Amino acid sequence: MSRRSHTAGSYVMWRSDCSFGAPNLLVLGAGCVEVHREYTGRRVRSWIRITAHGVGKLREEVEVLRLLLDVLDSR
Repeated sequence: MSRRSHTAGSYVMWRSDCSFGAPNLLVLGAGCVEVHREYTGRRVRSWIRITAHGVGKLREEVEVLRLLLDVLDSR
């Protein structure tokens, strides 16, 4: 799988230049993403890949958001 930056239109893997925050650690602990770290000199690059489990969870979240929008649109 090729790596694409987060600026690409569609992505499966993206690069994180910042440290992991609490939301990132939550999805990592839930098995939604995998992390690969590379070292370029003294700098660490983290590549984050969404897992099949993560795709399923993301689809569930999108469905909930769609339902919420339907409720808001009906008002």
